[in-house]
Amino acid sequence: MKGRYVALEVFRSEEYDTKADVFSFAIILQEMIEGCPPFPTKQENEVPKAYAAQKRPPFRAPAKLYTHGLRELIEECWSEKPARRPTFRQIIDKLDAINNNHAHKSRWKVRPLKCFQNLEAMWKKDQSDRSSSSSRSTIR
Repeated sequence: MKGRYVALEVFRSEEYDTKADVFSFAIILQEMIEGCPPFPTKQENEVPKAYAAQKRPPFRAPAKLYTHGLRELIEECWSEKPARRPTFRQIIDKLDAINNNHAHKSRWKVRPLKCFQNLEAMWKKDQSDRSSSSSRSTIR
């Protein structure tokens, strides 16, 4: 994975868990909204140094693209301290709440979080795949 998307603890070769993936998720989500990679003017090897200096990619897209709570979720997910980052279950719950909140507002012509509608299904499939592969290895 490129340095632009890697959590600082991974870059530093420290012990890490799924919270590193949460960091990467936030960076990718922000890139999807902004339409450009994080720190596009920086060289690949400079980006982790920016993260170490507690810098994060700027929010430049119009505020309406960051539906209520989405920007805050991104900021929570890319927290410098992994323990402060939410779990993917918490992320899914927050995305569902954001989606449900805005799906009922008539001013939205397109549901803004349509790309996340299958996130929970993908997560469940991944969990199912992991448990079935561990079951197979235990049976043998």
